Amino acid sequence: MKKMLLFHDTFLMRGWAERMNIELAKAFDADIATATWSRDCYDASSMWFNWEIFETNSNFKKGILGFLKMKWSFFRSKKILKNYTYILFSNEAISWIWNILPGTKTYYYAHSISRHLFDQREDYIKKVPFLLRPAFRLFSLILREIYKKEIAKVGTIFVNSKENQNNMKTLLSRDDAIVIYPSVDTEKFNIFSKKEILQVFAIEWLSMWYKEYYISFSRLTHAKRIDTIIRAFKKNPDKKIVILYGKNDSQKDEFMNLANGYANIIFHELTDNNNLPYVIWWAIASICISKNEDFWMVAI
Repeated sequence: MKKMLLFHDTFLMRGWAERMNIELAKAFDADIATATWSRDCYDASSMWFNWEIFETNSNFKKGILGFLKMKWSFFRSKKILKNYTYILFSNEAISWIWNILPGTKTYYYAHSISRHLFDQREDYIKKVPFLLRPAFRLFSLILREIYKKEIAKVGTIFVNSKENQNNMKTLLSRDDAIVIYPSVDTEKFNIFSKKEILQVFAIEWLSMWYKEYYISFSRLTHAKRIDTIIRAFKKNPDKKIVILYGKNDSQKDEFMNLANGYANIIFHELTDNNNLPYVIWWAIASICISKNEDFWMVAI
């Protein structure tokens, strides 16, 4: 019997959407297709994923041109599809739906709607050189209409929150979206011994000087308002915060420069994402103040 293919746009970082998609693929015995799978993302085999992984654009580059090239690779990639009866799309990979063969069952899991075309469109436009902004505004409107048509073509839509369910209805005219909340493996968060904590902190090179710190582990982008968190701790130098990040976080250099000279603001890249529960355990609190968050997975 032909199996399912899960198609997510990019596996660039150790994010919640990436982790959840791997878990979904395992649950459905599904292969995974993506534009690119970065070395800085999860090692799927270490998470007991034993099926096929296909890349459609392994030379993916970040930025507007890279995004457009990725979308084009989705439009023209057809040959993989003939081997599957069920396709589960995720994020921007929905553009592959134009290549679907007759009789194929299609599903879409919306971790969010396309933010750059809707609620965060103006934020993305600000990143474009000033003289190119009028053209980008027009082009983004065209992409928005294409996205609406893609959503209309999908058989069944799942969303991760009531917020996204409402967005699907009001912005995309789909009032049949089904809410399936992301999973959280609570067994990973436990009461750890001091010895366990010290071992992990030694591996991570996190000095005990950071004890009694706050923690931020949202992706380093303006949408997550990391700059607001940094400014708050610049005004409170007696309070410490550890800001976790990944190599592919979009604005990490900008935020590091913003915090430069403040010893109470510590940026740290986890060597092993499995150590996250230990690092969280010793924190006073996690801080997440994202703009229009879909599900608040970080808070959970």
